[in-house]
Amino acid sequence: MPEFNISSGLPSYPSGLSDSDAALVLPLYRAINSLTQQLAVQSGAIQFSSAEQGSIDQFTKFTSQRTRKLFVKAGENLAFGNVVTLSIVAGKIVAHKADATNLSRPAHAIVDVPTGIATDSFGEVIFMQGKSSGITGTTFGAAYYLSTAGTVQSTPPVATGVLNQIVGIGLGSAGFYFDAEIIGRRVAHVYKYSASVLRALYTDGYYTDNAV
Repeated sequence: MPEFNISSGLPSYPSGLSDSDAALVLPLYRAINSLTQQLAVQSGAIQFSSAEQGSIDQFTKFTSQRTRKLFVKAGENLAFGNVVTLSIVAGKIVAHKADATNLSRPAHAIVDVPTGIATDSFGEVIFMQGKSSGITGTTFGAAYYLSTAGTVQSTPPVATGVLNQIVGIGLGSAGFYFDAEIIGRRVAHVYKYSASVLRALYTDGYYTDNAV
């Protein structure tokens, strides 16, 4: 039996009452205690014994995305699990599909609406970090990078003029942990561009050539 670290302060049974009076308030006691337990589960304020930990869902307490959500307006049709870039348009936060081939569209969030968000409609996204079931078929523990049209890829981009942004880690059958790297000018790749030039690619898509 798990230990709930948030308590309603009520006993499981209303003592000191006649059976008829207890029967009247018992449903209320149960409802309040049940609600308190659910609050503990959703906030992660719950402890399991070592024996219980071996038999429960290992992602039971993995709920950090619940405090990292925004309501956004879709600037185009967005599917569940699309990685999106955010901007302010007419005073509203608007989401478009992030795209590594467009330097002005880095990833900021991931769509968290199972039915998607239609153009000009509003819906929830997980901002910068959180667990998502919108991306499936990932390799557990593998890093994923921003690709095109709101998707991700498991190989890092190595072309010039392309964003090199890590956007999360695969969780296998449990989905995806979205963790968007903040885009800045950091070296992503260095290679010999020609016999006399060493090229350094940066995460923001730009590069410098150095004579060798």
